[in-house]
Amino acid sequence: MKNPIYGLLRSLPYVVCFVLFQFSNGQVSEPLHNHSLEAYTPPSLKAPFDVCFLNQSTGFLVGDNGSAYQTQDGGLNWSEYQPLWLGDSGFRYRRFYKRSPTHWLVGGTSLVQSTQDGGSTWQSFLSPQDPFNPENIDIHNFDMVEGLTGYAVGGHAMILKTQDGGIHWQKESQGKGILSGIESFNGENPIAVGYSASTERIISYYQFGRLINVHMAYDTSYGLWADSVNGDWSISTSSTYLLSDLNFINSTTGWAAGTDKGSNTHFVLKTINGGENWSRYPVDNSTTDNDAFDMKLQFLDSTYGYAIIKHTNLMYKTVNGGISWTSLSLPENYLTNMYFIDKDNGWVVGYYNVSNGYVLKTEDGGSSWNFVYRSGIYHSSLAESIIFNSQGIGYLGTIDAKGIYAVYQTLDSGTTWHYMGSPSKNPHQLVSLSVDTLFLLSEEGLPQVSVNNGNTWSDLSSCQIEYPGDMQFYGSLTGWICGYYNLSTPRDLLYKTMDGGTHWFLAYESSSPRKLTALFFRDSKQGWMAGSADTTILSTQDGGLSWNSQYIPTVNIGNPDYRDICFTDSENGWVVDGYGNIFRTQNGGNTWGLQSSPITAAWRKICFQDSTTGWILGEQGQILFTQDGGNLWYLASTSFNSTFKDIAFGPEGTGWIASESSEYPLYRLVPGEFPQVTGLKNKDWEVYEDNE
Repeated sequence: MKNPIYGLLRSLPYVVCFVLFQFSNGQVSEPLHNHSLEAYTPPSLKAPFDVCFLNQSTGFLVGDNGSAYQTQDGGLNWSEYQPLWLGDSGFRYRRFYKRSPTHWLVGGTSLVQSTQDGGSTWQSFLSPQDPFNPENIDIHNFDMVEGLTGYAVGGHAMILKTQDGGIHWQKESQGKGILSGIESFNGENPIAVGYSASTERIISYYQFGRLINVHMAYDTSYGLWADSVNGDWSISTSSTYLLSDLNFINSTTGWAAGTDKGSNTHFVLKTINGGENWSRYPVDNSTTDNDAFDMKLQFLDSTYGYAIIKHTNLMYKTVNGGISWTSLSLPENYLTNMYFIDKDNGWVVGYYNVSNGYVLKTEDGGSSWNFVYRSGIYHSSLAESIIFNSQGIGYLGTIDAKGIYAVYQTLDSGTTWHYMGSPSKNPHQLVSLSVDTLFLLSEEGLPQVSVNNGNTWSDLSSCQIEYPGDMQFYGSLTGWICGYYNLSTPRDLLYKTMDGGTHWFLAYESSSPRKLTALFFRDSKQGWMAGSADTTILSTQDGGLSWNSQYIPTVNIGNPDYRDICFTDSENGWVVDGYGNIFRTQNGGNTWGLQSSPITAAWRKICFQDSTTGWILGEQGQILFTQDGGNLWYLASTSFNSTFKDIAFGPEGTGWIASESSEYPLYRLVPGEFPQVTGLKNKDWEVYEDNE
């Protein structure tokens, strides 16, 4: 990236590298401490089980291993929420239940918790348990009705009742199976549904080379239906129906979610007389996986309702009270739950593996979805490009294991990142002008632009570049895109804008293409370009309208593979290539010379903070730095086992390196933690691990 930078290196969290300088006379200089990059792993959401929003801004998540999170910005950022954090191990069925103004969180084996003040404080109760069995009972659902009466259902087909607001519980019924839903609006004639279970089932799959085991369900043979008349519970069974959820909007109108195991299709049962009579309506007619029977419902009123099939990407919507359903398209799989605050605004949550989850949001009733949080992106995606604009807002371009491109944004200098959109092309380079306008260059095809902060993208059809090379803006209005066109008549192209990217015109064209790959303008007039197919580079003094050739003496005449250009002023500049060469000019490019380097590596990026401090980024994890204006380059790192792709710095000084590594796609450079180095010449370098 071509913005002015200043960045300082920070130590890895577990391996601290010290670099020793050996003088020729035998003296050893003071070692450099804290002298390597920090592999950055942002906070992640463990596989979420349920989500609850109190309003458009404030929401809660509960997930694997007793985890709990809170958001106060509609889901963009999540932080651990200690009042709900259990910190226990194992798979826990925790679920939110709302009976305004009280919100309840149930499940797991330790506590039932409730809040009446929007989550500011929570009251805890002992979890309902089987009084005749010392084992804790997983509570799958919960219903507190008027007054202090409530019901809980869960494992062992357990039905428990409280009459003092959850302080004490008594067993109403027990049997074989799991009850997963219960409803009772007036405390009379409660209804529960569930399914029979015989053996535990563990679903196993591979995600990014890692074996994931999810305790998803039980082997099921038939559904359970339980209702109470005068306090006596009767449980009936169905030979093929598996019932997984209940949702009532008042004392008379409600729905039950079911799966027909005979045909592996889903349906709802609807009642309008409090459960005395039920009508069946199909949700889908397509055959689904045998394990996809856990359907969840949420009705907003007698008309609008939503359904999801857990651990799939299947979601449905009804606008006529459940009589007919339409399928909604979602960009991700492995759903776990949903929450709508009205018929248009809602969230769904899911997981990639037990350690990482995502949050999707809709504002149009499920017609379109945006990721508002996507944890673990750095372990499941390869970073392609990174940039910060003048406002300090950063963007990260990635590609995941499925070949899907994505753009993420940070508003807090990289502490947290959230998903902005999926362009159709590889985000090889990103350029940001403002909070709304974002440009993208891929390795092939037309450049793209987004004017809505990365949510949607369109081609810059006026820039007919088949292979984009580099893009740069000077200020917010003047910008350039270079590249080459290889169809019919091959030629180099340079497009220019003077109105912030709204309109572009062809500023330069050459029928003797250098295959332009690198571009640098130090102001609105003076600039340079280089390519991969010619040893000369080009310079301009009029903003790119006319260009002169400058010769670089390189041995790789046939394919010089120039990667990047950087100038600190009108005279001093550098070009790096893919063969490990560093070329320097001290007269504006009139003459160039080969500069010595501690190592030879395939260089990718070069950038300077000012006239003295600069960095060179190697493709395979090598980093060089200078503090004397580029006269001498020193080795800061030999390798991080990563393919470095891009480097960028925020206005406050924090730097980031984007790496094509699924383990460590981001490295962070923190200002103020790199000591000044002076007077070091001809030193031998030794890197070793400090295991203290």
